Amino acid sequence: MKKFLLLFSITILFTNCNKPQPQNVYFEGIIYKAFTHTPRELEHIMTAIRESLDNMDISKEEYEKRLFNAKKKLLIGVPEENLSQYSWQTMYIKGNKLRIKDSVSTNNSVAEMIIDIDQNKAYNILSFKKSYLEIDLEQMKKNLETILQGTKAQAFPVPVNQNIKVKHNNFNCVKYRTEEEGYEKEYWITQNKDLMSIKNLYVKYLQITDLLNGDIYSTHAKEIENLDGFPVQIIERVDEISQTDDLLKIEKTSIPDSIFTPPSDYKKITPEK
Repeated sequence: MKKFLLLFSITILFTNCNKPQPQNVYFEGIIYKAFTHTPRELEHIMTAIRESLDNMDISKEEYEKRLFNAKKKLLIGVPEENLSQYSWQTMYIKGNKLRIKDSVSTNNSVAEMIIDIDQNKAYNILSFKKSYLEIDLEQMKKNLETILQGTKAQAFPVPVNQNIKVKHNNFNCVKYRTEEEGYEKEYWITQNKDLMSIKNLYVKYLQITDLLNGDIYSTHAKEIENLDGFPVQIIERVDEISQTDDLLKIEKTSIPDSIFTPPSDYKKITPEK
């Protein structure tokens, strides 16, 4: 009986080893992401243009420029404001510290945020003012819970495995999908070890993002947490709008500690009460 239990335990151990599990693993490196916000009827054109540009050895900035200009030439008569809006995100990670830089293509604006999960602090970097706003995340959550007392989180549909496999941005992915009336969501999920090692951290980041947006009952972080892997691409279609969250690559590299502190010559701003 003891031999049977030992063999059974070993079998379970090696079965679980084949699929990386999210865990609290120290990671140091950079994640690059892209976001698009597109009228649905233009989505198929975007896909064709992207596939062509993906085969070219060009920078992110040149990629964005060519994609936008190509669509303007193809879509004669379509108002510019109806074309896709793009943003790029660079996420620096070192242990439980993050620095997120978002760049928006339409107005060349840049937003930066530092998050220290261990200290429960966030810093909104205001480069145009050479200043920063320090945010106590624990206190902010308490304030919002008081304000939103009695509010309940909405239930979300469970994504279903479509058993469709594809290689996207050099990650082996499986398609998951969920659909309700007027709403559709696709997830392309990977078991990449590096991404799985930061999944718990990424879920915490999403929870903090919801908190900073004043939405402590958002289900987005929980959706990602419950996925059987890490999302490389999420496509959300609501009515006539399509939104895409695309993970381009993950890079292991050394990050200086100074990245995760506000610049010394920036002035600290106290939030208005």
